[in-house]
Amino acid sequence: MRQQLNSLFSRIGPFIMLGIFIVLLIVGLIILWYVVLWGVLIGLILFGIAYIKAKFFPGKKNKGHKKGDKETPKIQTYDHDEFL
Repeated sequence: MRQQLNSLFSRIGPFIMLGIFIVLLIVGLIILWYVVLWGVLIGLILFGIAYIKAKFFPGKKNKGHKKGDKETPKIQTYDHDEFL
């Protein structure tokens, strides 16, 4: 009788492990789905806030620099032979 139980458990063991693996896989996918869902919801909320802010409160537009403007950036270039 004991030998039959050992034989039964040795044959049924891989199926139990496979069942546990399938359950853990399904639980993991459900948890991943909830994380992705919350990420999408938070992303959409932040995108909506940024879109509304840009639509109703436009920032200062940069139309370029005029000659003689105090905010004109100073650009200095170097040739390759100046470093030798």
